[in-house]
Amino acid sequence: MKKYYIVAKNNFQANLVYRFSTYVIFVSESLVFLFFFYLWSSIYSSGQQIGSYSLREMISYYLVLQFLFLTTKNNGVSWEVGEEIRNGELNNNLLKPYSYFGHAVSRSIGRLFFCLAVYSLLYVLLIAFFRNYTNISLDAFTVFMFFLLAFLGFFINILVGYLVGLSAFWLGIIGGLSYAVMNITTFLEGGFVPLDLLPRYLNIFNNFLPFKYVIFVPISLLTKRTEFSWELIVVPACWIVLLYFLAKFIFNRGIKKYEGFGA
Repeated sequence: MKKYYIVAKNNFQANLVYRFSTYVIFVSESLVFLFFFYLWSSIYSSGQQIGSYSLREMISYYLVLQFLFLTTKNNGVSWEVGEEIRNGELNNNLLKPYSYFGHAVSRSIGRLFFCLAVYSLLYVLLIAFFRNYTNISLDAFTVFMFFLLAFLGFFINILVGYLVGLSAFWLGIIGGLSYAVMNITTFLEGGFVPLDLLPRYLNIFNNFLPFKYVIFVPISLLTKRTEFSWELIVVPACWIVLLYFLAKFIFNRGIKKYEGFGA
C-alpha cells in the first residue's frame, strides 16, 4: 500500500505547483454559481415552476453539483490511460512493482484530496453565505453518508474512465470517444438537469445503470429529497466490483495485442 500512497502523495504535490490555475478556478466557480443563482431566482420570480423543485432545492442542487464536478469528476483517467497506451508509456508502468490500475487510481486519489483541500473552503463559504436560499442538510450522519456516496461515485467515474482509456489498445486515439462518453455519462448522472425532471422512460432505463449514484443520488440525499437506505450504498458498491472485474478482463485482453509503439 505504501507505494500507492507515494503515487497519490506525489500527484497531490504536483497539483500544488500550478497554484495560479487553482486560484482562477476558485474565482470562476464562484462567478458561475452566482450566475446560476440569479438565473434561477429570475425564473422563479416570474412565476415559473420547474417540476417539483422549489427555488431553494434548485439552488441547492446546482451548488452541490458544482462541488462534485470539481472534486469527484475531475480525474482525467481516460485521457491519461489512453495517452500512455498510445505513446507506449505504458511500458514503464508495466515494469514497476505495482498494478497499472492501482497506479491510475492512486493518481486520481491524489487529485481528489487536492481538490477537497482547496475547494471545500469555497463551498463552505458559499453554503454559509446563501444559507437562506438552500436546504442542504447539515446533519452529521447525512453529511457523512453524502461523502461516502460521493466517494463511491468517484470510483465509478474512475472505472468508467479507465475502461474508456483501455479502448486505446484497439482505437489508438480516443479523444472523440472520451468526449462522447463524458457527456453521455454526465447527462445520466444528473450533471445537466436533475434526473427526476427527465421523462419517466429515461429514468427507468437509467435505473439499470450505475450513473445516477455518481451525482444525483448523493445530492438528493444531502438536499433532503430522498431518505437514506442501505440500498444507496450496496448498489454502487456492487457496480464498482462488476466494473473492476470488467476492467481487469479488458486490460488482460488488450495487453496481449499491445506493441508499445512510441516508447
